[in-house]
Amino acid sequence: IGNHMKDEMPQPSNTEIVADLAEEFVVRNRRGERPSIDEYVKLYPQLEHEIRELFPTLLVVEKLSPDHDVSVVGEEERTLATPPSLESLGDFRILREVGRGGMGVVYEAEQVSLGRRVALKVLLHQDLSDEKHRVRFQREARSAAKLHHTNIVPVFGVGEDDGMSYYAMQLINGVGLDELLVDLRRLNATVPAEKSGPPANSNRSAQNDLGSVRSQLTQTIIAGEYGRKDAGNEVDEARQEPNPPGDPGHDSSSDSIARDGLQISGPGSANNEPSRKGYWQSVARIGLQISEALQYAHDHSILHRDIKPHNLILDSSGTVWVTDFGLAKALDQQDLTNTGDILGTLRYMPPEAFQATSDQRSDIYSLGITLYELLALHPAFDESDRHQLISAVANRTPERLDQVNPDIPRDLVTIFHKSIERIPAHRYQSAQEMADDLERFLNDEPIRARKV
Repeated sequence: IGNHMKDEMPQPSNTEIVADLAEEFVVRNRRGERPSIDEYVKLYPQLEHEIRELFPTLLVVEKLSPDHDVSVVGEEERTLATPPSLESLGDFRILREVGRGGMGVVYEAEQVSLGRRVALKVLLHQDLSDEKHRVRFQREARSAAKLHHTNIVPVFGVGEDDGMSYYAMQLINGVGLDELLVDLRRLNATVPAEKSGPPANSNRSAQNDLGSVRSQLTQTIIAGEYGRKDAGNEVDEARQEPNPPGDPGHDSSSDSIARDGLQISGPGSANNEPSRKGYWQSVARIGLQISEALQYAHDHSILHRDIKPHNLILDSSGTVWVTDFGLAKALDQQDLTNTGDILGTLRYMPPEAFQATSDQRSDIYSLGITLYELLALHPAFDESDRHQLISAVANRTPERLDQVNPDIPRDLVTIFHKSIERIPAHRYQSAQEMADDLERFLNDEPIRARKV
């Protein structure tokens, strides 16, 4: 009877065994035991491949939160501490804190000598004792200052005052893509609304100045007008001279969108067809501008390494600004990060970042994942549990966009899935290649990429 019961009882699968071992491994690390991976391999040699693939990732995930920027250096976790209270710094009068990212806190400030508003990024006082962080911050400023491109936030100057390093950037009157995504999800009939938090991007102006701009930007993107070279400044015109209903210049599509919902994903009524088609074009133009900015940076031997919605600002003239080169890495300089350092934000990181490797194709992947979210209106990896999220980013391929929404044009699906191929050699090999295909799509020309 005992043997019979033993035969009938389901035996745990290798996956279940590895999961149990992983949980034990994490618990022991949290207790400070620091068990070795080799120890588990010796005990379970038949699971060596799974253990060696998973356990290093578990060590990383214990140091990373999916929704915050952190830098893992060896076994140390550095997060942004509370900044000191500042009223002035050198030639700059501090007005308010507007965001945090990378290694610094960003303030809106007035440059007294020139009487202009700037975004001032300050290295936290607590990090000044760490020479590596100081050098990395200075390198960030020098790298960003070399970039003069239409779609890259310019750096005005670098300085140090009272032991605090800082650099000043142009203050962009725009809205972060992360905030616009909240509005687009809310308008989309099949996606529940989310609460919008306070603006956290380093170059956003005061909230009370952005309410109408944010709304108009959302409508401009939906209508397919955003970034059109022949469209002019629709957002400012709409904000300054609104046309009442019944006026020949009044755009009734905005009324129907606000009333009926955007209905980007899934089947919708025929009345929504123009808005969906225009939306795809707006996304392509946004991607085109960012791709060209990245190619310019790569041509100057600089990687961004933190492309995500939070670091992309859309202004009212139809320009996308890439900001926060706080994790930029000059390719021709000595790498100041230790082996195993992981920089960036987990949800948008390329798989190779878990092996502490990155190149131009890594920025392309992060851009593709960001634009995937803009098309699908949900993140490519939507796990809320950080262990599950890091496993998904490291091991999974996002669901194909044409399965998420069959209305997305086939060529656009092909472009973005080529950009997020797990193997870097299968992606676009340069940001310019991606930009060229996006331009072909916008011009109704055959794209070069092919579905794998």
